[in-house]
Amino acid sequence: ARRDVGLAHERRLEAALEARGVPFDREADLRRRGYAKTPDVLLAIPLGVAVSPPERADSGSHRDDEQPRRTTTPPSPGSGGGGGGIQDDGVVHVVNWIDSKAMFGAPPTYHADHRAQLLGYVNRLGAGAVIYWFGFADDLQALDDDILLLSRWPDDDTVFWPDGSPVRRLAEEAATTPDVVEADRSGVGV
Repeated sequence: ARRDVGLAHERRLEAALEARGVPFDREADLRRRGYAKTPDVLLAIPLGVAVSPPERADSGSHRDDEQPRRTTTPPSPGSGGGGGGIQDDGVVHVVNWIDSKAMFGAPPTYHADHRAQLLGYVNRLGAGAVIYWFGFADDLQALDDDILLLSRWPDDDTVFWPDGSPVRRLAEEAATTPDVVEADRSGVGV
């Protein structure tokens, strides 16, 4: 049953990426290609995730309904995160891979099991993110600069392509692009 919950949350992550047109390889694809370390998804194009410094919650943890590290102002293209693009001294984290954990990120589990696994991904694939779908302890976020901890898929206005443009749901893009909408209606170009 635990494995089924884990797989369901991996599919949730994959569905979020697919809904936004983000190209990626699944863990199974990576294993077939001989990767020694396999996160749940390896992004074909790195994404930027804008976050602001964590605000300490009274509970000492982050849940999926409260992720205070978010910022709603996208970075200016070419700004590198500077020039007023990010509010509250926030930064844009580069994310090359994402691992999904259908559990609460508690310090004992993170230190005993997850940290070495995630640092292995960092060493081979660069910076990435882990989604603890049931939240995580505040003090974990500050441990590793190259591992972004999240408790849900980031808000669309905080995820960016390498050129600084926001990653959006494909339906939103189609609704704002008349020729794409027309092509969808005619069945051509779909």
